[in-house]
Amino acid sequence: MNSPIIQLIVLAGIAVFLILRLRNVLGTREGFEKPPAPLPTNESAKRRGLEVIEGGPDRDIVDHVPEGSESAKALARMKAIDRNFNVGEFLKGARAAYEMILMAFERGELASVKPFLSQEVYLAFLEVIEDRKQKGLTIDANFVGLAEIALHEVEFDEATNEADVSIRFQGELTSVVRDASGEIVEGSLNEIKRQKDMDLLARDGQRRSQLAACRHRRIIPMRRKRQLSSEERALWDLVAQRTTPMHNRPVRHEPAPAPKPSVRDAILPEPPAIPVFRVGQKASPHRPNDIAAPVAVELNQAPLQMDKRAHGKLTKGRIEPEGRIDLHGLTLSEAHPELISFILSAHASGKRLVLVITGKGKDRDEGGPIPTRLGVLRHQVPQWLRLPPLMQAVLQVVPAHIRHGGHGAYYVYLRRTR
Repeated sequence: MNSPIIQLIVLAGIAVFLILRLRNVLGTREGFEKPPAPLPTNESAKRRGLEVIEGGPDRDIVDHVPEGSESAKALARMKAIDRNFNVGEFLKGARAAYEMILMAFERGELASVKPFLSQEVYLAFLEVIEDRKQKGLTIDANFVGLAEIALHEVEFDEATNEADVSIRFQGELTSVVRDASGEIVEGSLNEIKRQKDMDLLARDGQRRSQLAACRHRRIIPMRRKRQLSSEERALWDLVAQRTTPMHNRPVRHEPAPAPKPSVRDAILPEPPAIPVFRVGQKASPHRPNDIAAPVAVELNQAPLQMDKRAHGKLTKGRIEPEGRIDLHGLTLSEAHPELISFILSAHASGKRLVLVITGKGKDRDEGGPIPTRLGVLRHQVPQWLRLPPLMQAVLQVVPAHIRHGGHGAYYVYLRRTR
């Protein structure tokens, strides 16, 4: 007998043995098995005294605001219009937006969060940041986390499908204030501070992402002390003059605080006054057509935003630009997109100083009734650099040194990228 046949016989015997053992252990189905127990029905649940609840309050709403309140009703109307709206997810988006806006304000970089800010809040933030730069102060902050985030009030306008959601935040962060030399003048990196804010977020009823639909309309720091207005201070001084002081102590008259310069004035300075022209007076033939001051004078009179020592080296031509663009021979419609692309790409690559060459311009005034400006690009480029989207990347514009083009070029000092 061959060896393969013997192996098959042995394997068949093992298989028969295993089948018999399994049959003895598991047995066979003979029809006398116990039937499965039936599942309890609603009637049996009622007999045991249990109540079947259908519906009930929306836990997504009552977990954040009291049941039956006006805020709960407003959230219910919002969810009826947008079935995908979820209060918990909305608060997660608000948490991310709060951290992003808070740290952007501390670092002084508002370009990335400007779409989430209203115009009044953006200008208020920008004014504080510009004031810090003028004083040479920088803030080094780290966001630790949120100790509290809660809905305060919700209002919904069914006519416009817009909702105003007030959220109370209590953030934890470490921050220090450094002067121009890098020394700490306020705060500690080892001390965690708690900052309380009441933010108002706006959201429409359409199906949009919650984070993109949130816009900070106003931010009210709860721990900031309110200052007296000019009318309140004048009223207090009037009452103090008619009151006899106790213990013959003199009444102190605090001077009214000087108004802070507006950030609009710092960005767009007012043009000089037009000189008076009397009837019969002869016009100077050498007088230029420009009523405003020369561009170089306006740029030199602009507030200093960059480091003073670096500005001194820059005006003397001792700093070599990291990149340059030549706009010679281009029209305004051609030069504007080229300038935007060049500045934004240079800022994204981490460059700090670039050179923009415009040329001194040609005298194209043919003596017509409308005067033609000498050097259109030379006058227009500084205006473009003051306006979005370039103003978020540009820190200072300075006329170039003679070795880099003189009055026909500009140094553009870019902001630092984080």
